[in-house]
Amino acid sequence: MSEIRPFTHADIPAVANLFMRVFRGSKAPAPESVRQCFEELYFNNPWNDGSIESFVNQTSNGEVSGFIGAMPRTMAFQNREITVVVAGNHMVDQENRELFVGSNLLKRLLGGPQDLTFTDSANDISRRLWEKLGAVTLLNYSLRWLRILRPVSYPLSLIGRYSGAPVLRTLFVPAAAVGDRLGRIFLSPPDTAAAKRLTAKSLTPELIVSGLTTMAGSSPLRPHYDAGKLTWLLTQAQTKEQYGGLNARALDHMETLAGWYLYYGRRGETAEVLQLAARPDTFAGVMNHLFVDAYEQGSPAVMGVVDPRYLREIHAHKCIILLRPMYTTAHARNAELLKPLLLGQAFLSRLEGEWWTRLQGDSFH
Repeated sequence: MSEIRPFTHADIPAVANLFMRVFRGSKAPAPESVRQCFEELYFNNPWNDGSIESFVNQTSNGEVSGFIGAMPRTMAFQNREITVVVAGNHMVDQENRELFVGSNLLKRLLGGPQDLTFTDSANDISRRLWEKLGAVTLLNYSLRWLRILRPVSYPLSLIGRYSGAPVLRTLFVPAAAVGDRLGRIFLSPPDTAAAKRLTAKSLTPELIVSGLTTMAGSSPLRPHYDAGKLTWLLTQAQTKEQYGGLNARALDHMETLAGWYLYYGRRGETAEVLQLAARPDTFAGVMNHLFVDAYEQGSPAVMGVVDPRYLREIHAHKCIILLRPMYTTAHARNAELLKPLLLGQAFLSRLEGEWWTRLQGDSFH
């Protein structure tokens, strides 16, 4: 018989090797960078006070055959602080024939002392598992928006990414540039003149902490940061390599903070938004400034997670709305905590989940 027990430092090598087998298809020992990720996320996390635990499944012969991670965070619900767990890297060894290991791991995690548990990386299988254990799938926070900036270069960038033929992309770049200019007839670029009405400046953790209440507005559920913990979070987010470097801008309008954005970008590839925050009256302008900035950096498109509070503004910016098989699911014993999520009233960005971690998408070559 196997047992589910708390994840310890001594388990890191075995869990890292399991990660490489399950998520990267490699039977080679995990590189040091993977082990460091597990150490940092689950033990060095500044929100970790020892009360929240991750779990492993250990077989009768002492091998680790399953894992579920718990990254503790805090959020504000109706102006009081609550404990949140971001569940991640839920995995079971494919060679393990024992039944219900995955569900038992999740059940153990959901039984912890936290107020709210959620993940932003559930596939169809794990989504159904969460639902069987009383969680809800938040389709409104699972939607993605896509703003195409260069109508010919964008599909060309997909060919290079998915076919393994970046040479083709290189060959067609000159023709794509001509096509992008002609494409402006049908798909107008972002408004550069409007972007100049906002003044860009450095985005610091202190600025995010001081401005978050204003940007979150009347949202009853929102992140709760302090500068020190947010510095750790942003430092970790900067190590992600999958989408390029992390760009961060704060924006003023008439010497008043209008909002900010953080996005990953690499020339010739789709920019991916980590967080976009703005007041209701400035959201459209901040989003436009993001598009102008990404366009100037050479991105053919920008993608982000839909904020249901601003769906009208997102649509007005000619964004395509997508639903991919990567869902946000949430569980809470107090149903009141789920209401803002179900009603689309919460301020929830990719920075609040696990999408930003290196374990989500980086190759670790």
